[in-house]
Amino acid sequence: MALTDTKHINYKVVGVHLFLWGLYLLSEFLANLYHYPEGAYGQLLRDTLLSLPILMGATYLIAYFLVPRYLRRRKLWLFTGFTLLVAVVVFWSRVYWLAGINYLENGQFQTFPPSKILKNVIRDYSIIALGVCLKIIDDWYRKDRLARQLQRAKMEAELQLLRGQLHPHFLFNTLNNLYGLALRRSDRTAGGIHRLSQMLDYLLYSSKQETVSLQREIDFLKDYLALERLRYGDRLQVQLHFPENIPDLSIAPLLFLPFVENAFKHGGKNREGRFQIEASLEVKKRRKLVFTLKNTVNPGSAAAKKQGGIGLKNIRQRLDHLYPNRHSLYIEEKPDCFRMEMVLDA
Repeated sequence: MALTDTKHINYKVVGVHLFLWGLYLLSEFLANLYHYPEGAYGQLLRDTLLSLPILMGATYLIAYFLVPRYLRRRKLWLFTGFTLLVAVVVFWSRVYWLAGINYLENGQFQTFPPSKILKNVIRDYSIIALGVCLKIIDDWYRKDRLARQLQRAKMEAELQLLRGQLHPHFLFNTLNNLYGLALRRSDRTAGGIHRLSQMLDYLLYSSKQETVSLQREIDFLKDYLALERLRYGDRLQVQLHFPENIPDLSIAPLLFLPFVENAFKHGGKNREGRFQIEASLEVKKRRKLVFTLKNTVNPGSAAAKKQGGIGLKNIRQRLDHLYPNRHSLYIEEKPDCFRMEMVLDA
């Protein structure tokens, strides 16, 4: 990338790098201030700046070449070997670099005690290690942020799928039922249209929010069940056990719908010839919700055997995303009955 290509230069990153190296120079200058006689501060600054290319070269070599090429690919032996080689190069660079500078200044090839050189190298390599660690941490943070973005995108895609789970045949049947009520001039026509409009409003607008009120979610569920009653008539028996006073809690939208849709998709008449659905919600202390749904199934039918299949697997995945370590889901399957219980810490 050309330096003049300003569109691809991250000035924020460049600024952070300059700040960190400036901070190192300042700390190095202050730490060695008492080793130099008064008035030799210019020489101290020069000596400090002269060691900077060695540090920067080693830091960026390890962070931007050895780490991605060997460490990330789990080639630990190669990474360790090359890192040690860089340490040796830093050591000899420090020795001959300082000796060469003194030779140019004094005409003498002055040597330094190995202990002093080793002390400086250890200090230098601590700075190098810190720089490499900061780069690794920054890479981890970027990957973690990307993973979170992908997770949010996946959750949003799943939510969009749930919003679209009011299948066309449900709307078609509902409209047909409303049309039949209208022809008979039934008093239930207006109520049915109102419930359908409320459901569509919830799906189109409210469900796009991260959370909705528990009351709104329950109202949506009641509207859905009421419209299904229009479709099934006396063949369907629905029992709802919800608190009279719903607490002021917020939950993720469309949490209950998949379970109810699952019941209508795979449920059916039991041996007594009744199609029953029973739903209950209990709100316990510390914002704990217990939602239970029970439905009859047609014993031996293919739909009954699939009730605990892919649909519930998707539900589990969504709960894992939305409420990690804050939910539990219990499934009980019997020959003529299916029961689920979801416990949620809202």
